[in-house]
Amino acid sequence: MMFKTFKKEFCFMAMGWVMFVPRAVREVGEAFIDEGFHPYLVGGSVRDYLLGNFIRDYDMVVDVPDFDKLIDVLSLGGDWIIVPLSPTWGVVQVLAGTFVIDVSLMRSGLRDGFPVFGRGVLRDLIHRDFTVNAIAYDLFSREFVDPVGGRRDLRRRVIRTPLAPPKSLGMVGVVPFC
Repeated sequence: MMFKTFKKEFCFMAMGWVMFVPRAVREVGEAFIDEGFHPYLVGGSVRDYLLGNFIRDYDMVVDVPDFDKLIDVLSLGGDWIIVPLSPTWGVVQVLAGTFVIDVSLMRSGLRDGFPVFGRGVLRDLIHRDFTVNAIAYDLFSREFVDPVGGRRDLRRRVIRTPLAPPKSLGMVGVVPFC
């Protein structure tokens, strides 16, 4: 019976899938929705959910135009702590209850080694390191966004980059593992 309570309180329906989104994480997303922005869960949290793995932390991207507005929206409410990590990379960490949520501006590529911010989730996703990390969960429509076949690659246990490796944003993090 505890599962029914958990399910009722913490889940969203999405394209036939139930994605469990803890209330604290959902509230951070709703802060952006209330201000007219569009939040998405992305990366490892979505991948781990689809694999049935424990989700250690959440990554969220939003179509907020700049870092200051990102901080402003998060400052409007919620029982959470905001830790600005990098204005250059557009990343803020939100500590909400027992959850850690990295919230970032959407990126559309790199220029001279620095991110170029954009407002489209598709551009953000195609510039991620691997297709299995380029899957988003739309917190507004409650649907998965998978422009590069990441779910297919998860099923097949294949690792691919969405673009040619030098153009994928996260490839620098792979070097230590080679």
